[in-house]
Amino acid sequence: MDIFTDLFFNLIHLFQENPLAQIIGFAGFGMSLLTFLSNNNEKFMIRMTISSFIWAIHFLLLGALSAGFLNAVDVIKNLLAIKYPFNKKISFVIVLIYIFIGFYLYIYIDDGTDTEKMINLIPVGASIISTIILFTLKGIWMRIAFTIMLLGWFTYNISNGSIGGALTDCVLFITGVYGMYTMKKTEK
Repeated sequence: MDIFTDLFFNLIHLFQENPLAQIIGFAGFGMSLLTFLSNNNEKFMIRMTISSFIWAIHFLLLGALSAGFLNAVDVIKNLLAIKYPFNKKISFVIVLIYIFIGFYLYIYIDDGTDTEKMINLIPVGASIISTIILFTLKGIWMRIAFTIMLLGWFTYNISNGSIGGALTDCVLFITGVYGMYTMKKTEK
């Protein structure tokens, strides 16, 4: 019972530290749920773009610069993926942008311990992987890859005190599996 009590008070403390960021995180949670419940690729991409915008604001307000900047680039990436699906040149340029952001944050901005620096690289790796996924996969395979990628984001969100982010990752894992089930059922 002490574990649940400690968890509850830790969540209250995180919320009190930065209520605006946490409220926006809950908005991101809601938008992310809508995104992964979509079984239409175009709706999925549009909702993912809106979700990335909300998460960029959330992470910047939390002071989690790597995730904030990367989600801002995700907005552009998602819009380009809608207009130019499966364009490997665009994918390559975006991956280079992510690598540059990660390198810049690691060398010049992040002054934490080596462990903190490595945790702050998780969104960079996730963004690179998501770009490759986005421009090379579609349908159920895209959702499988995104669902697996949630494990890295979960670690990052826990370490940065993102209540909505951690909750999103847990629930999206479940809804991602459900979305894949409904897509498979619709294909039959």
